[in-house]
Amino acid sequence: MRTQFETHNVRVTMFEEFSRVTKKEWKTEVLKDLKGADYSTIEWLTPDGFTVEPFYSPDERPSCTPPPLPGREDNSWKAGVEIDASDVQEANAEALEHLKNGMQCIRFNISAIEYLDENGIASLLRDVAPGSAPVYFSGVRNPDDFMRCLAALNGFKSMTGGLIGTSTDRAEHLLEYAQAARGFRTLGINGEQWREKGATVAQEIGFLVASAHDLFRSLQPGNTDPFLAASSMTVNFAAGSSFFTEIARYTAFRILWQRMAQTILPAGIPEPEITATTFTGNLHREDRYNTLIELASVSASAVLGGCRTLFIRHFDSGEDTDRAFAARLSRNMHHILKHESMLDRVIDPAAGSAYIETLSGLYRYRGVRGHEDIRKKRRYREAACSQRHFRKREVNTQTGSRTKTQCLRIIRTCPRSQVADPRRHRG
Repeated sequence: MRTQFETHNVRVTMFEEFSRVTKKEWKTEVLKDLKGADYSTIEWLTPDGFTVEPFYSPDERPSCTPPPLPGREDNSWKAGVEIDASDVQEANAEALEHLKNGMQCIRFNISAIEYLDENGIASLLRDVAPGSAPVYFSGVRNPDDFMRCLAALNGFKSMTGGLIGTSTDRAEHLLEYAQAARGFRTLGINGEQWREKGATVAQEIGFLVASAHDLFRSLQPGNTDPFLAASSMTVNFAAGSSFFTEIARYTAFRILWQRMAQTILPAGIPEPEITATTFTGNLHREDRYNTLIELASVSASAVLGGCRTLFIRHFDSGEDTDRAFAARLSRNMHHILKHESMLDRVIDPAAGSAYIETLSGLYRYRGVRGHEDIRKKRRYREAACSQRHFRKREVNTQTGSRTKTQCLRIIRTCPRSQVADPRRHRG
């Protein structure tokens, strides 16, 4: 075996002495191990309706390769947590605790607050120096009023972070605030709202691309700088528990974004900031410490997929769990992924994987179909219904199956004595 070294990169040629194994040969060995069982028993029918094989060969990879991750010297991400801001004083204290213990950004969920005025925002951000750490806000009910109050604070021009989830109706007005504070992204597209209602991975990709398309189309040509709009945009994914699928969908979205930008935007438009928030819809209280392990897997897949900012929710929402303890476990998950697993050391670690790139191609195809369906429905929304209602109908088709899956998981984790025996209820 021999290894060839170049100036800075190492080119490994030791495997050239081994003959290439075709997929047919691999499949023959797999069938031997199955001992008569049908090959379809190890295939996976996804909720999006296509079948995924247990392995793929390099020859099956799609011809379209993902674009390189922009501006990356490593795979580092901003470590963040989501904080429920229903109690402003408590949320501020929790944010300061997180920042003191290594968190790099904070996401305040203010959906439970009817109206947050200038004094309320100032209390929420007390002792958080503007520009010291990115601060994101989700669940904002009236982005115009919220941004007006936020912009009135001292140091707003130095703030970084942004809004997660905004309407396209007032995009031009929100961009005025982004122009005043170039580090604060005021245009936010949030995929969580669809995943929480039962959307599949492909549906979420299609909705995100369609929303970005709608946002740019809503901007008046000549009055808005598309470069400013793109650099002021945040796309937030709901990070789920299907490990390889989660990695593949970020690549699928980035390729579709690139194609959309080439179609309707000038050359050189930057990618939006891609953030991810751990999705708790598939987690449950009955087995909370297994949930903690699953949350670690969810976080790792988002990092390997290339998200720039990751928000980890508390591992458990049970009433008997100490909130500070749960917050500490979620915070330490970032430290484990960075300082022990060292997932931040390699640029795009999933690149080159035939399995992940093939999955990305499958989801990209389904995402394009979903995007086109949405655009067709929008053309006839006067005769049918609004885009919002169309998307609601689309995701409702998946909600029933997801709820059934959650119930089965809960039943499996309960002691036998707590599960009703259906034989007792006959006749």
